[in-house]
Amino acid sequence: MKALLLYAAAATAVAGSGAGGSVLGVSPVGIERAGKERTAVLTLRNGGSEPLNVQLRVFRWTQVDGEDVLVRTSDIVASPPAAVILPGQRNVVRVVRQDTDPPAEAEAYRLIVDEVPDPEAVKAGTIKMALRQSVPVFFLPGKNVQANLTWQISWSNGQGTLRVTNSGQRPVRLSGVSLTKGEAEIWNKQGLLGYVLGGSTKAWQMADFANPGPGPVTINATTRQGPVTAQASVGI
Repeated sequence: MKALLLYAAAATAVAGSGAGGSVLGVSPVGIERAGKERTAVLTLRNGGSEPLNVQLRVFRWTQVDGEDVLVRTSDIVASPPAAVILPGQRNVVRVVRQDTDPPAEAEAYRLIVDEVPDPEAVKAGTIKMALRQSVPVFFLPGKNVQANLTWQISWSNGQGTLRVTNSGQRPVRLSGVSLTKGEAEIWNKQGLLGYVLGGSTKAWQMADFANPGPGPVTINATTRQGPVTAQASVGI
């Protein structure tokens, strides 16, 4: 389990700008399908001046004990699984859920798109950074499924933890999260915080967070469904 947890962190965090004239573009940046919808299309683009070798792998994405876990799966197929994209060209990838029955509950995956450097194109003594893009893929039981978030803050050994539980089926992408008590802001995270999958709990460690003491804390956050304001319970 440790290896899977470590890989999950790497797979969802690694991305960068390549050297050597290859620039990998992926669109859309996320895929969501519902009910009987089983297929989607991903476009890969080489915005550089050299051919780009890429490979695609699909991982089932769950959250266990507050952590992201990725496990290689064949439940979802990306075709073709590898390609050479010429400079300025685009390749289309079909993403297909194998099961023809609608999912009974929300399913989450990560489609990892890796650049595979050509060893013969790398000159001795130079460094070529390989690109990685991680695309979230969701298959939902229906279009009208909703999220239902509850928030909890805990404090242990001088460290604050924000734990968010989603008892609904729709995954939630959280960004621009701030915590206030009374009129004082006690913590904020600009930009993306992360996802809470359906039927799951995700935990984040909070740096530079002062113990707020007992009593509710107000949460403000942004999701793709709109802004969220909620109360978090505080456990000391």
